Amino acid sequence: MMISVGVMVGSFRETVQVWLDSQLRADIFMRAQGPATAGIYPPIAASVPEIVRRTTGIAEVDTFHAFEIQYQGTRATFGAGNMDIVRRRRSLRFLTGNANDILASLSDHDRAIVTEPFADKHHVHVGDVLQIPLATAIVPLTVAGIYYDYSSDRGFVLVDQSTLLKYLPNQPVTNVAVYTQPGVDTTKVRRDLEAGLSDFPLMIAPNDVLRRGAVEVFDRTFAVTYALEAVAIVVAMLGAANSLLALVLDRRREIGLIRYLGAAAGQ
Repeated sequence: MMISVGVMVGSFRETVQVWLDSQLRADIFMRAQGPATAGIYPPIAASVPEIVRRTTGIAEVDTFHAFEIQYQGTRATFGAGNMDIVRRRRSLRFLTGNANDILASLSDHDRAIVTEPFADKHHVHVGDVLQIPLATAIVPLTVAGIYYDYSSDRGFVLVDQSTLLKYLPNQPVTNVAVYTQPGVDTTKVRRDLEAGLSDFPLMIAPNDVLRRGAVEVFDRTFAVTYALEAVAIVVAMLGAANSLLALVLDRRREIGLIRYLGAAAGQ
């Protein structure tokens, strides 16, 4: 039991770390202040991305739009980002298919990619057409690929920004990913961003803070496995003691006879 639990948790932890390495490629991440709850995506002021782009040391800025939708009676998240940046930065891993080809096919087309939890929950496969409610219309989106994701069991449906803005031109930005120029001090860039965006209620976090926070959440989640290992040890000890006691009790008559014949207690 101890070995199986240890292998399971170790495998999960390694998988999450690999996913974090591929998912969190940007150097700095931003979101509006508010509750960090699934399905809640507070908007960011429209002027924030331009201020970020003008900051010294910034190479690229990837804006992300996210909001909750209802799909087949369950809640899911619909999102849109700059898939060209995602493709060049290689920040998504797909179950099957070439990531470059899949991401390149999204721009200016009614095509989407979905997370593995979404595909499992709704039995979605590559090539299926999703009927997604956007504004007052039901938009058919062809599934171009399924990618790994462990951030939410609700599932994500992602499209390129060009597709989202075609149907929802005024959809606000909810997240910003910042890529700094090579050799630039990321800490200094973050401080410059905090100073330049002090008038906006934003949460600005560097890459390493998010990674460390995610691993800490994982470790707290599986802390109960230490209790399971302790239970396994106690059960094993009780089992061994019970077996030894049963052997002694079964031999009480034999031991008594040996003592009667003159054997010492040590013998």
